Amino acid sequence: MKLIPEWHDHQYCLIAWPCNKDLYGKVINKARDEVANVINEIAKTEHVIVLSNKENINEIQNKTDHKNIDIVECKLDDSWMRDIAPIFYNEDQKLKSISFEFNGYGKYPDYFNDNKISKFISNYLNIPTKTSDLVIEGGAITYDDKKNLFSTKSVIFNKNRKQKHSSEYIIKEFKILFDLNHIFLFENGLKDDDTDGHVDNLLCPIGKNKYLIATTHKLDPNYEILEKNKADLINFFKDTNQIYELIYKFLFQ
Repeated sequence: MKLIPEWHDHQYCLIAWPCNKDLYGKVINKARDEVANVINEIAKTEHVIVLSNKENINEIQNKTDHKNIDIVECKLDDSWMRDIAPIFYNEDQKLKSISFEFNGYGKYPDYFNDNKISKFISNYLNIPTKTSDLVIEGGAITYDDKKNLFSTKSVIFNKNRKQKHSSEYIIKEFKILFDLNHIFLFENGLKDDDTDGHVDNLLCPIGKNKYLIATTHKLDPNYEILEKNKADLINFFKDTNQIYELIYKFLFQ
């Protein structure tokens, strides 16, 4: 098995249409317009699959127009596709997927439909999938092309994820599922992050031993967290004798 880094070529872009009126409030129409613009732009160069509740299909058809766009009806609670989609990997020269459990980040009550989306996507694309009872959002993990996986303790070990297993079991299961050499866990993510600290706000592998890593100025409340993250990551690469280059990116730049 080999995880597929996000910079590799892909056939489709998956997007969920904004639907959670409680979350978006008065800006939901503006959000839908912005997402439609993104869909239309991406469709110029690649195939886009838009997942949507039945009641929003006509609106999407009116706001998007391209032969590369497929609109697929399903039941959605929210629109965080990165977190609810399956994790794809290659095995025996075939594309396969893993469906993890999703529990609304342990804080939102409406997630039952979103928890089914991973399997729905795999079935729609006719991709063989296996299931795991670990509660893992897509944004909670990232990985490179050297069998390294990165995450944060503040997310995957958080009590609100209601994991059925110990932290030791989770680490062991990750290694078995993804055929990993190493797992690195940041202690914490960003302060006041609604996801409790998703790693996709901290680190982004981009290939050729290069990694984008978040940094900030000394007056930022996240400064000490990010400085520790950098130091811990450097120690990890040194301890495992890996070549690396960190490229610092200021928060929200």
